[in-house]
Amino acid sequence: MGKVKLSTSLTILLLSINLALAGVSSIAAQAQGTGGSVKQQLSALEQRLFFKTYDDSDEQSRIQRIEKQVFGQPLEGAIQERLAKIGAALPPIREPERTAPGAQQQQAVPPPAAAGQTNQHNDYEAEDAIEKARMQVQAARDTELQRLLGEGVNLWRNRRAHEATEKFEQVIRLDPNNAEAHFSMGIIYEASGNFAEALSSYQRASASRPDNKDYRSAINDVEKKARLKEKTDGLSSELKMMAEDAAAAFKRGEYMSALDLYKQFEARTPPQANIKYNIGTIYLMMKNYQMALEYYKQAKKLKPSEPKYVQAVQQLEGNMKKDTAVRKQAQKESTAAYEEQEKLRMQAQNRNNPNFNPSSNKFAQLGTQPAAQKGQEFMNSVGLIGKSGRDGVVIVAVGIASRATKAGILQGDVIKAVDGMVIKSTSDLNNAIESKMGQQLQLTVQRGNQLGLVRF
Repeated sequence: MGKVKLSTSLTILLLSINLALAGVSSIAAQAQGTGGSVKQQLSALEQRLFFKTYDDSDEQSRIQRIEKQVFGQPLEGAIQERLAKIGAALPPIREPERTAPGAQQQQAVPPPAAAGQTNQHNDYEAEDAIEKARMQVQAARDTELQRLLGEGVNLWRNRRAHEATEKFEQVIRLDPNNAEAHFSMGIIYEASGNFAEALSSYQRASASRPDNKDYRSAINDVEKKARLKEKTDGLSSELKMMAEDAAAAFKRGEYMSALDLYKQFEARTPPQANIKYNIGTIYLMMKNYQMALEYYKQAKKLKPSEPKYVQAVQQLEGNMKKDTAVRKQAQKESTAAYEEQEKLRMQAQNRNNPNFNPSSNKFAQLGTQPAAQKGQEFMNSVGLIGKSGRDGVVIVAVGIASRATKAGILQGDVIKAVDGMVIKSTSDLNNAIESKMGQQLQLTVQRGNQLGLVRF
């Protein structure tokens, strides 16, 4: 253990006690000087430092009390070694001056009345010396406390919280009811977000100084912060679990469930680039490229410096342009082939039909609308083109940027129910959409071997 340095004020304190008690405790001096037993040495030191002994306490408690008074903190090691260190740290006791033997002989037998007066006078002087010593001890102690408090405040102002905490803790060890030290500790705890410890420190400060309005106000403020933190932590835990469930659903290939969870998460939190990116990736896996691109762009807008988001937008835009060109060409070729085939069929079957105009290579109004699109006006209004299937309505096309696309419906999906009502044909689906036009619908959708719910 390194050497323990005494502060100037503590040294003054000890010297004051020593001077005041010079010659008062000859038993203590003898016990310490001759080695004596441990109990004798402890009693001598206690009498010297505290003006009383603590014989009813155990030796460890007694020596720790002495060490805190001398060094500011307990030491470690064997009791004899620690007693030796205490003895080395304290100044020696000065013996009172002795008179010449002859003088002692002359004063040995004073008149009775004079002896009584002298003894009484000496008692008053001893009591006065002890009282003065106590006042000096208190003054030195108060000076030390103020020094430590001042150093702690300066350290805290310089953002040296750990060192400031050590200073305030030293104050509390010397004065457990020091309201200023407890309040300062509360400020440090509150700044670090440890509201429970801050509240405890403020309450101790207020208990020591119940008349202080600042302490009561600090208690009220930190209680509000603690309640808000508890509520926020609960919400954060719930959202964290939701995000974990969404990620797990995505890994399992349950894209519709993952999409629903991420959108719930998104609705309850401020915009986050990584959540936008995850939703875009789910749409990409569902082959809803338009919505995937929209969410990738939102992620890029929130974090334009993130290379992952920039690359996702550029790559998907390039692929969509190529795909659009290919689809347009394929659609053009398909339309031409279809029109040519229909032309030949109509020429063979409707030569006498007055609505047929062979020179225009186009159809009159009768027969120009494919059968699959008849009776689907409300389906078309939300971007759906479907056909009746054995287990529901099979979606054959989805309009770009339509309500259906934004909801996540894909070509090939089978709509089996609307708000719990079973759908068996395109007429059922069209009527269901018509009856709740403008309202939110919940569609039961089959995609491959999976069933899911889509808010529409």
